[in-house]
Amino acid sequence: MCPLSNGSFLTMSPFRLIAVIACIITLHVLPVYAEYKSSVTSPLIYEDFEPESNNSERPFLVTGGIRTNAGHSGYGLLLKQEVPARLDVSDILKTSAGTITLWIKPLWGATKGSHAILSMRWQDGKQGYMALSEGWWEPLGSENLYFILDNQQVAHCSVPHRLVTDHWTFVAVTWQQGPKGFCRIYLDGEKVSDETLNYVGAYSPAGPLWINSEQGATDKRGRIGSFVLDEFSIYDHALTDAELQRVFLQQQRDTEELHRKSWNWLYRTAGPKTSFQKAHQITRESRVIFDEDMSWALSREATDRILQRIKKAGFNVYVPCVWHGAGTYYPSRVARMHPKVSSARKQDDDPLAYLIRKAHGMGIQVHPWFTVAYRESDGYAEYFDDGTPENAYNLHLPAFRDFIVATMLDLVGRYDVDGVNLDYIRTMGICTSLYCQNDYKATSKHKLSMDLPFADRLGPARDRIQRWQDRAVADIVRRFSSQARTIRPALIVSIDGDPQPEGSIRPLQGRDEIAWARQSLVDVIFVMSYGKRIYKERFDRIIQEVGGKASVTLLLSNYDLVRGRAVPRSGDIVGRLVSYVRSEWAGSPVAIYLYNQLTDLQADRLETVEFSRPTVQNWGRSN
Repeated sequence: MCPLSNGSFLTMSPFRLIAVIACIITLHVLPVYAEYKSSVTSPLIYEDFEPESNNSERPFLVTGGIRTNAGHSGYGLLLKQEVPARLDVSDILKTSAGTITLWIKPLWGATKGSHAILSMRWQDGKQGYMALSEGWWEPLGSENLYFILDNQQVAHCSVPHRLVTDHWTFVAVTWQQGPKGFCRIYLDGEKVSDETLNYVGAYSPAGPLWINSEQGATDKRGRIGSFVLDEFSIYDHALTDAELQRVFLQQQRDTEELHRKSWNWLYRTAGPKTSFQKAHQITRESRVIFDEDMSWALSREATDRILQRIKKAGFNVYVPCVWHGAGTYYPSRVARMHPKVSSARKQDDDPLAYLIRKAHGMGIQVHPWFTVAYRESDGYAEYFDDGTPENAYNLHLPAFRDFIVATMLDLVGRYDVDGVNLDYIRTMGICTSLYCQNDYKATSKHKLSMDLPFADRLGPARDRIQRWQDRAVADIVRRFSSQARTIRPALIVSIDGDPQPEGSIRPLQGRDEIAWARQSLVDVIFVMSYGKRIYKERFDRIIQEVGGKASVTLLLSNYDLVRGRAVPRSGDIVGRLVSYVRSEWAGSPVAIYLYNQLTDLQADRLETVEFSRPTVQNWGRSN
């Protein structure tokens, strides 16, 4: 606290006044620095490989490797090929929870081989091991960055990513045990992989943590490489997304280098001039903008302003949210209207009817957006119970499925919509309510409480839970799709998701995008791609497995999350992302999330370059 209690500014001595001013500056002008220094707990191990002074050498925690002054910040540890290092973590690492962070600069070149970064054996009596590696379980996992918490319990997460050679990357992994357990990977402060775990057992290391070696694992295949390591940390708990981003931003020294590395792949693609020329060769293309806000429904002036703005930018498909779990943004015959929309509504005013009429007059399609399972309030208490996943409706309740399907069909029957978008079309977790336990036993002939501990292990128990979850979610998709198309045969049914190609383990939330596409239940899959990396090979596999049964397109973000806050991307980045999608997947829709992050600079870039020639919508199948 600043020393203000013993007098006013007028009676304060000059020296005390200076102290007060300095305190205020510290508290209010420099909040970011204070947040970095105090908001993240100290690690149990932190090694930056720096000597204590120029005249003395301190013992390092890590044994092996070569200390080099070419670290990420000052000194680092050089790990040459076939020369590992090790670290005693006998009282540090546990399977219960933890975080490992490090900076790594690969020196192995553009090779397709696998490279073990860390490995360690668990004292579990089963030869279980932990590993962090670029490539594992080859050939299927050769292109993935893996964090394996315990191979014996199939506790791992991965992302299809290759580290950039000769560039520094901040890598972090976190894990948590228990019913709400997880395994996560972060790259440069951004969460890129998040798998739910129901891990069983509390084990300690059976040996050292090996660096630049697979020696701690039982699956040895010669995964070696060379890299420089720096700022290595271990925590005894899982840091949050915000905490890890703070650690990253605190340690990141060169913001220009970060930007250059993050988007280096994108700047190797065509520039604005070539993009402008290609844009004038396109006559049919769906250009989609998602709007999660309810502003469009609060006044007709807001409706007009939004439509005029997206029309000018070149978009021809508008996806406005009409249900976000607390009420509709239009008058429905099935569901209650959202209180905020209801209070702003004038007598007999229909914001959705007005929106559709105005949009169609401007050549813009309207695809209302439902966040199906997401529960924003407790206003519909009959559709969730104790044990329903947090912020979710219980999709296993037939009454809720009837309600949400009826709500969406009512809209299709009463409004001249061009499509409907289904988001949060998943259970959002595993329901453990009394109803769900009874339903599970009736459908699977097994007890949910007996199968849950094995939910994250491949086997019969996991398969039973998967089928149970799949049935509930697919029932909504199947009923809505078939009945809506009876009402409007030309209706475009789209879903937002994260499809898992063959060989990946699908999360236990009932979302099965590829299967739904193969069954012709959906016309478009928007693959949520909000990060700074587009995993082309993985996306191509998804398109191949869909087999032309639906359009598959990336849903691109026009903003980044920095310290938990949305920061709009530059117009150049957004434009180049659009051009990249066009160049790699010609004929695919172009989709951007989110309208309230669409800056004037982004809109101007799209209007003058990528969307400079107006087009008509095209929902043709992906090539």
